[in-house]
Amino acid sequence: QGLGLTCTVLNALHHEKEAKIIAAAGEPYAITIATNMAGRGTDILVNDMMSEIGGLHVIATERYESRRIDWQLYGRSGRQGQHGKAFSILSLEGELFITYCPKYIRKALKKGISTPIEQKISLLIYRHIQRKAERIAFLSRKNMLLHDIWVKNTLPFHGSTL
Repeated sequence: QGLGLTCTVLNALHHEKEAKIIAAAGEPYAITIATNMAGRGTDILVNDMMSEIGGLHVIATERYESRRIDWQLYGRSGRQGQHGKAFSILSLEGELFITYCPKYIRKALKKGISTPIEQKISLLIYRHIQRKAERIAFLSRKNMLLHDIWVKNTLPFHGSTL
């Protein structure tokens, strides 16, 4: 409040504006809010002044079902040897927690996470549920592939040209 800073939203909907938004994202005091699909395949260039004061900072407001996507996001903070930092804010009301964490664990965590050991335990729980989500997604893809193979091999017109 009162700092005169503005935010720019980068999403995958406005391709013609994307280049301008990304070009400005590495400037001092630039705040760019991006979806995980926005700006893929482009680097945010950080000018020398920004590099001297720490580079690009990425703040993730949730984690995804795949650690690979999280690491891609964190990697945007320091491309090609540039300085940068990545932070992640975890919420007990995040989609990953609600979908994959048992209610009794969420209830226990909601009582408070204040000591370093509680913070460590909560991070371990978060990593566990993320791995659980990855396993479920892997099994789903595997079952889909097996089903496709089964359908292909059992259809009577398999191998014929239509």
